[in-house]
Amino acid sequence: MRNKIEAPYVLCRDGVYYFVRRIPVDMQHHYDKCRLYFSLRTQSKARAVRAAQSITQRLDDYWMGVRLQKLDIPKLSVIPDWTDRVDDAPLLSEAVEFYLELKGHGRSKTFFRGAHRTKEYVVKVLGDRPISAYSSSDAGKFRDWLL
Repeated sequence: MRNKIEAPYVLCRDGVYYFVRRIPVDMQHHYDKCRLYFSLRTQSKARAVRAAQSITQRLDDYWMGVRLQKLDIPKLSVIPDWTDRVDDAPLLSEAVEFYLELKGHGRSKTFFRGAHRTKEYVVKVLGDRPISAYSSSDAGKFRDWLL
Protein backbone atom coordinates (compact mmCIF):
# COMPACT_ATOMS: atom_id res chain seq x y z
CA MET A 1 0.00 0.00 0.00
CA ARG A 2 1.48 3.32 -1.06
CA ASN A 3 -0.24 5.69 1.43
CA LYS A 4 -0.84 4.48 4.93
CA ILE A 5 -2.09 6.51 7.90
CA GLU A 6 -0.02 5.45 10.93
CA ALA A 7 -1.25 7.84 13.65
CA PRO A 8 -3.28 11.07 13.86
CA TYR A 9 -2.00 13.48 11.20
CA VAL A 10 0.84 11.10 10.19
CA LEU A 11 0.95 9.58 6.73
CA CYS A 12 3.55 7.12 5.48
CA ARG A 13 4.27 7.39 1.79
CA ASP A 14 7.01 5.27 0.21
CA GLY A 15 8.62 4.75 3.62
CA VAL A 16 8.80 8.47 4.49
CA TYR A 17 6.45 9.98 7.06
CA TYR A 18 4.45 13.15 6.40
CA PHE A 19 2.37 15.45 8.57
CA VAL A 20 -1.10 16.00 7.09
CA ARG A 21 -3.74 18.11 8.78
CA ARG A 22 -6.75 20.01 7.57
CA ILE A 23 -6.74 23.68 8.57
CA PRO A 24 -9.88 24.66 10.50
CA VAL A 25 -12.32 26.77 8.51
CA ASP A 26 -11.95 29.80 10.79
CA MET A 27 -8.15 29.73 10.27
CA GLN A 28 -8.07 29.14 6.51
CA HIS A 29 -7.88 32.85 5.65
CA HIS A 30 -4.39 32.84 7.27
CA TYR A 31 -3.16 30.16 4.84
CA ASP A 32 -2.93 29.71 1.07
CA LYS A 33 -4.21 26.14 1.23
CA CYS A 34 -6.83 24.26 3.21
CA ARG A 35 -4.43 21.50 4.28
CA LEU A 36 -0.98 21.37 5.86
CA TYR A 37 1.14 18.68 4.20
CA PHE A 38 4.87 18.41 4.72
CA SER A 39 7.56 15.81 5.25
CA LEU A 40 8.65 14.92 8.77
CA ARG A 41 11.97 13.82 7.21
CA THR A 42 12.08 10.49 8.95
CA GLN A 43 11.50 6.85 8.21
CA SER A 44 10.98 6.02 11.88
CA LYS A 45 7.38 5.66 12.95
CA ALA A 46 8.17 6.54 16.58
CA ARG A 47 9.96 9.76 15.61
CA ALA A 48 7.17 10.68 13.21
CA VAL A 49 4.47 10.19 15.84
CA ARG A 50 6.44 12.22 18.41
CA ALA A 51 7.06 15.02 15.90
CA ALA A 52 3.42 15.04 14.82
CA GLN A 53 2.25 15.29 18.44
CA SER A 54 4.56 18.24 19.02
CA ILE A 55 3.47 19.99 15.82
CA THR A 56 -0.19 19.34 16.62
CA GLN A 57 0.20 20.82 20.10
CA ARG A 58 1.93 23.92 18.75
CA LEU A 59 -0.69 24.40 16.02
CA ASP A 60 -3.55 23.99 18.50
CA ASP A 61 -1.95 26.52 20.87
CA TYR A 62 -1.32 28.99 18.05
CA TRP A 63 -4.84 28.67 16.67
CA MET A 64 -6.32 29.08 20.16
CA GLY A 65 -4.29 32.26 20.62
CA VAL A 66 -5.56 33.64 17.30
CA ARG A 67 -9.13 32.78 18.26
CA LEU A 68 -8.77 34.45 21.66
CA GLN A 69 -7.41 37.62 20.05
CA LYS A 70 -10.54 37.79 17.90
CA LEU A 71 -12.82 37.68 20.95
CA ASP A 72 -14.32 40.97 22.00
CA ILE A 73 -14.09 40.86 25.78
CA PRO A 74 -15.59 43.91 27.51
CA LYS A 75 -13.86 45.49 30.49
CA LEU A 76 -15.21 44.09 33.72
CA SER A 77 -15.92 46.50 36.54
CA VAL A 78 -15.26 43.72 39.07
CA ILE A 79 -11.52 44.00 38.45
CA PRO A 80 -10.10 46.89 40.48
CA ASP A 81 -8.48 49.73 38.62
CA TRP A 82 -4.99 49.85 40.11
CA THR A 83 -4.42 53.43 38.99
CA ASP A 84 -7.00 54.67 41.51
CA ARG A 85 -5.52 52.62 44.34
CA VAL A 86 -4.25 54.36 47.44
CA ASP A 87 -0.75 53.10 48.18
CA ASP A 88 -0.65 52.11 51.83
CA ALA A 89 2.58 50.11 51.57
CA PRO A 90 5.19 50.93 54.21
CA LEU A 91 8.27 52.96 53.40
CA LEU A 92 11.44 50.98 52.88
CA SER A 93 12.85 52.20 56.20
CA GLU A 94 9.67 51.11 58.02
CA ALA A 95 9.70 47.73 56.28
CA VAL A 96 13.33 47.11 57.28
CA GLU A 97 12.60 47.97 60.91
CA PHE A 98 9.56 45.68 60.89
CA TYR A 99 11.63 42.89 59.31
CA LEU A 100 14.35 43.26 61.94
CA GLU A 101 11.73 43.25 64.68
CA LEU A 102 10.27 39.98 63.37
CA LYS A 103 13.42 38.16 62.30
CA GLY A 104 16.14 39.71 64.44
CA HIS A 105 15.65 37.77 67.67
CA GLY A 106 18.86 35.95 68.54
CA ARG A 107 20.76 37.40 65.58
CA SER A 108 24.21 38.94 65.76
CA LYS A 109 25.05 42.64 65.51
CA THR A 110 26.37 42.09 61.99
CA PHE A 111 22.89 40.99 60.87
CA PHE A 112 21.43 44.30 62.02
CA ARG A 113 24.35 46.36 60.69
CA GLY A 114 24.11 44.71 57.26
CA ALA A 115 20.38 45.33 57.02
CA HIS A 116 20.72 48.97 58.09
CA ARG A 117 23.70 49.57 55.78
CA THR A 118 21.85 48.12 52.79
CA LYS A 119 18.76 50.20 53.61
CA GLU A 120 20.90 53.35 53.79
CA TYR A 121 22.48 52.57 50.42
CA VAL A 122 19.08 52.10 48.77
CA VAL A 123 17.68 55.27 50.37
CA LYS A 124 20.77 57.22 49.27
CA VAL A 125 20.46 56.07 45.64
CA LEU A 126 16.69 55.68 45.13
CA GLY A 127 15.05 57.47 48.05
CA ASP A 128 12.87 56.21 50.88
CA ARG A 129 9.69 55.26 49.04
CA PRO A 130 6.83 52.84 49.68
CA ILE A 131 8.13 49.35 48.95
CA SER A 132 5.54 48.86 46.19
CA ALA A 133 6.94 51.90 44.35
CA TYR A 134 10.29 50.28 43.56
CA SER A 135 10.57 48.73 40.11
CA SER A 136 12.97 46.43 38.31
CA SER A 137 14.54 49.46 36.62
CA ASP A 138 15.24 50.83 40.12
CA ALA A 139 16.97 47.57 40.96
CA GLY A 140 19.12 48.01 37.86
CA LYS A 141 20.04 51.55 38.90
CA PHE A 142 20.99 50.32 42.37
CA ARG A 143 23.08 47.51 40.92
CA ASP A 144 24.90 49.93 38.62
CA TRP A 145 25.58 52.23 41.59
CA LEU A 146 27.04 49.31 43.55
CA LEU A 147 29.40 48.47 40.69
